[in-house]
Amino acid sequence: MSLSERQSRPRNRLEFWVVIVVLGTLAVQIWSNTPSILPAAVAQIPDTGLQRKQLIDEQRRTNDLLEQILDVLRSRTIKVELASSEKERGGGPRASGR
Repeated sequence: MSLSERQSRPRNRLEFWVVIVVLGTLAVQIWSNTPSILPAAVAQIPDTGLQRKQLIDEQRRTNDLLEQILDVLRSRTIKVELASSEKERGGGPRASGR
């Protein structure tokens, strides 16, 4: 046996035993069902029925508002004023320098 083989053997044995101890610890923890050190995440389960009802109610309110706007547009005369653009007033970036 060479010198390098003798020096690597104790290191390999140490690594082997470290792995064995870690696996043993995990096995005991799983077998005994002890809680881990980290706290468990507590998640809330969403109520999909309530979410769907809220979406439907909001859609109904939106439809009611759109219906009111449509009634106003159909029944009344609307006055529209057009504002002049920058080009019509003679202003704007191109008119000053070029």
